Amino acid sequence: MLWKGDEKKEVRQDIAYKNKFLYFIIRPVDDKNCLYCSGINISRFLPLTRGRHRLGQNPVEKGLQSVNYGVRAVLISKGAIIKSTKGNSCPDFINKGADLWYTESFNIENCSHELADVISYAVLNLLKKIFTALMLDEKLPEGLPESSEVEYYLEDLCEKYKEKEIL
Repeated sequence: MLWKGDEKKEVRQDIAYKNKFLYFIIRPVDDKNCLYCSGINISRFLPLTRGRHRLGQNPVEKGLQSVNYGVRAVLISKGAIIKSTKGNSCPDFINKGADLWYTESFNIENCSHELADVISYAVLNLLKKIFTALMLDEKLPEGLPESSEVEYYLEDLCEKYKEKEIL
């Protein structure tokens, strides 16, 4: 809580889940509106995706697109109004370096304060969609692990599938 004069104001902070493979961030813009930003590192997922999809059908990109449709639906069910953004509305949340990232963002009007479940939904469903599309028989945790745990898990998974023969 932040005290300003005689008024008591709540300081709203970012809800963020980010690592070297992906990020989902909801950033308050003002008292009632937020900016939703998401991104996936296509370069980091190459050991998993290489040769396992058709041209223009990268399951990592398609997975993020599909998950973000679901995120929109969840937010609308909570009374939010979704508005498109123009251009790159999200500042650089992470150091992208030379990696290729696919990103999406939108504005959320009437943004509620309980949005952590939206981030959890996004992360877990993204991984499910990617694994299903790539036909990987990998188990996911029931709850949402820390972002660093997911990063290590995905690094190990990429190493595991790096040299595997693709049918």
